[in-house]
Amino acid sequence: TAAFARRLARRGRVAVFTRDSSFLPWMRLLQADARIRCFYELHDLYADLTWRQEIDRVKHLRERWIERLLLPRLGGLVCITRDMGAMYRHLFPRTPVISLPLGTKPAPPVDSEIKRLKRTVFYVGHMHGAKGVSFLSGCAASLAAHGVRVEFWGGYEKDAAALTRSAAEKGLQDWIHAVPFQPPARLHEALAARASLGVVMLADTYYNRHLTCPVKALDYLSHGIPALGTALPSVREVLGDAGIWIKADDQQGFVSEAMRLLDCPATYSEAVNRARERAEEITWQNRARALADFARNRFEPAHGWQDRER
Repeated sequence: TAAFARRLARRGRVAVFTRDSSFLPWMRLLQADARIRCFYELHDLYADLTWRQEIDRVKHLRERWIERLLLPRLGGLVCITRDMGAMYRHLFPRTPVISLPLGTKPAPPVDSEIKRLKRTVFYVGHMHGAKGVSFLSGCAASLAAHGVRVEFWGGYEKDAAALTRSAAEKGLQDWIHAVPFQPPARLHEALAARASLGVVMLADTYYNRHLTCPVKALDYLSHGIPALGTALPSVREVLGDAGIWIKADDQQGFVSEAMRLLDCPATYSEAVNRARERAEEITWQNRARALADFARNRFEPAHGWQDRER
């Protein structure tokens, strides 16, 4: 990759982006060439470990050393939440930072009434309690009483098997479906075919509040699926005005809000339109244009620099 960047630089300016910390030493060397600028996309916080309750003395300390040594020497940093961006600006005040969520890929629209009548709530992602699995499992019986199915997509085979066993023990085997991690194409086929609502009920942890960009929320928006979630800053950044906010421990409130949407065609259609509008605002293409502008500015210091947030 470094050799390829140098070859490209013979023809003009080159911006190199990575999220792989093992490439950071090479990026520092590449920046010796005035035609090359290097940028690192962060998906965690290692330069300051004070927020972690447990520290891996090998991995975490190594990553902290790498970030503190090399990040100040790069052309800029790309953060996936505004809070993360603020933290890295404080840590490295001389290094330009841009804050951008990950992107959506809007799918062809499906008749909202067809989706509403599926009456299926989707959870996508790792099967961790802090990600909303326990919360949605606790809502499943009440949802089933209203004729609403729940599908869990993600986790390992053992996670899906545990959910399936638990559903059978509660007599909910016809109302809960659990599928381990699948290729993205199969997941998106399922979302397009059956998902009426999406779930982003993240627990209020430091990581969930400040450092994560919930990809599940991007998946729901891409398919015009209304999403119910906790009003954490990281979730609000992605869902924007399309979000439907539920208190973290309010299972009855979640069920009531789901029924308000699923039992009224007009209310559901309005929520779908808001999701589609939000998806168009934060596409991967828009993100790429913002990153290109960010990189271009680093080649033109005479024009000044301003940190960017989206």
